[in-house]
Amino acid sequence: MPATYTIHLAKGVKALDGFGHAMEPHLRTLGLPTKLNFQKIELLADVFVCREGQILNVEQCKILKLLGHKMGNFQLKLLCERKGKGKFTEFEAGAQFL
Repeated sequence: MPATYTIHLAKGVKALDGFGHAMEPHLRTLGLPTKLNFQKIELLADVFVCREGQILNVEQCKILKLLGHKMGNFQLKLLCERKGKGKFTEFEAGAQFL
């Protein structure tokens, strides 16, 4: 799935402010250059988690999930419906309901 927008994390402690110190090893395994600095997670360099249009890998998706960014789009294409006492209606092939 391609990224719908760019996510950039700035160097320092502000970007990962919401995480406890116990998360630092996990963030490091996901590829983020981090270290503990007085029980705060410090990002050692500026990081682009993803860029718009780039295909996301597993690690990027996990980081986005931890940061609370949702990039998925859900669409439903109805082919038919049943109403009331079994009345069945088929829709046109190109009809979409979002």
